Amino acid sequence: LSSVCASFVGMSQAILFQSVQATPQLTLIFNTIIAVVVGGVLLTGGFGSVIGIFFGTNIYGLGLILSLFLLGIAIGSLTLSTLIDRVKDKPLLFVRLLLLSIFFTFVASALLNLAPLAANIISYYAGGSIDLLLVKSILTALILLLPTSVFGALFPLAINILSNSAQRAPAVTGLAYSVNTVGSILGSYVTGIILIPWIGSSNTLRLILCTVAVLTTGLAWSGLRT
Repeated sequence: LSSVCASFVGMSQAILFQSVQATPQLTLIFNTIIAVVVGGVLLTGGFGSVIGIFFGTNIYGLGLILSLFLLGIAIGSLTLSTLIDRVKDKPLLFVRLLLLSIFFTFVASALLNLAPLAANIISYYAGGSIDLLLVKSILTALILLLPTSVFGALFPLAINILSNSAQRAPAVTGLAYSVNTVGSILGSYVTGIILIPWIGSSNTLRLILCTVAVLTTGLAWSGLRT
């Protein structure tokens, strides 16, 4: 098992660094310990399982991405809550934010493909003294900040538009959260089980963004007619 894991790490290094060396991964020791402990392995040793380590590693990796996503959502919601009273045409702002979210997502998807290369370059010129995962996390956070902030502003803005009075706000908020939750579940299922295996992740992203663009155009057209 140890030799199989070492072979896998060697192949991964050859893909990332175009060479196989032991020193580039020394900065990942602390991250490895965190992932293993999250998977149920005791710091004192003597207890743990391979399955637990597998799930712990995935939870640790997904936790970083999720925390970055939620940070952008919180920033967008907070920014909108402080400025929403100054907005006169809120439906128009909603359409503009939708279009901005499409544009920023296209840009972010392209930049995320370059983030590992940029992190390796930064780590190389820093002499290997900088944690590679930390550099990747910072670059990913900066890339995801704009699109996720726009996403965070859309939801409270939609609730504000739909609730014409304070009495309707609780009902509208509950309905919006319900629809949002159901949509998230269905979207995750369709994307992960059907679209990505069928047409790939890049084409799936393009399809989703094009669909949102068409819906946004229809929403803007109906708003102009009314």
